Amino acid sequence: MEALVIATIPISPFALFQAAEQIMKMYKFFIDVDATQVEINPFGETPDGQVVSFDAKINFDDNAKFRQQEVSALDRIHNLKPQTAGKAH
Repeated sequence: MEALVIATIPISPFALFQAAEQIMKMYKFFIDVDATQVEINPFGETPDGQVVSFDAKINFDDNAKFRQQEVSALDRIHNLKPQTAGKAH
């Protein structure tokens, strides 16, 4: 299946193996963390031939929080309200 996905990505023939590896790692990540979405856009090739995921959007299954303690911890950190520097007392 990954060969079909790779065939649709406009990258040089030299970077195909590297792109296939990254796509397989993204799929493993998707399964391992109970993700509901892993969106990579753009996924491309740098001028020196490296395949790179330039930006990503990841959503996690809320029903799997009990299995994904590390992901849940990141969510709690993200939702903390920032302290205001120099706040008057």
